[in-house]
Amino acid sequence: ELCRRSVVPSDNDLPRPPAANSSSYPGMTAHMSDEQALRAVRDLVELEKSVMAREDLYRNAEEVVQNSPDLFVNRVVLHFRYLFGVRHMEGVFPKMNEVYLFTNEMNAFLRELRAMFGIREGVTKQGV
Repeated sequence: ELCRRSVVPSDNDLPRPPAANSSSYPGMTAHMSDEQALRAVRDLVELEKSVMAREDLYRNAEEVVQNSPDLFVNRVVLHFRYLFGVRHMEGVFPKMNEVYLFTNEMNAFLRELRAMFGIREGVTKQGV
């Protein structure tokens, strides 16, 4: 398998909060003012709201696709999920990104092969 990456960050790429006694977390000091603490809590609440909204979006999309499988766009989504083994709606965009990256890397590889072996542009990918 030549490409197993996605443009969507994985959980391992997300920043981890430091230990409670550490002051290396951006904006966090050992002695935060009430205003700074309130701002940090507000930011966390907004983050939680956006995560919950995203989860609701995917849950609603899953229901729409399952409840109306005869709609063409839903058939396309279901077929894409079947072809690429995507179990949940949350995985559709990361898999699309993975397929996109793989395709671009293969096209670049084929361009390099053509240049290395002097194959003219008109030759199909199958001919390379």
